[in-house]
Amino acid sequence: QPTPRLTAAKAELVQKGYDECRVKIADFEAGRLQPSPGCTAEQTLESEINGLLSKIRDDAGDICKRELHHLNAPLTMATCG
Repeated sequence: QPTPRLTAAKAELVQKGYDECRVKIADFEAGRLQPSPGCTAEQTLESEINGLLSKIRDDAGDICKRELHHLNAPLTMATCG
């Protein structure tokens, strides 16, 4: 069972990441998002959001690895992989 500290850390991480995604979407909708070389604005937005969401997932995994007990079954399955 996750501790309240773990739950709060994950919630904060996810909220911060989603806020960053909302900024990217707002920039795109306002025409302020500069396309990456060889990409359209839509492709750039997709790429940047995928990168942000991937970072959220990786950071959440790191938090879980630090906070969960080493005998936690889902943690063991995830790290064995």
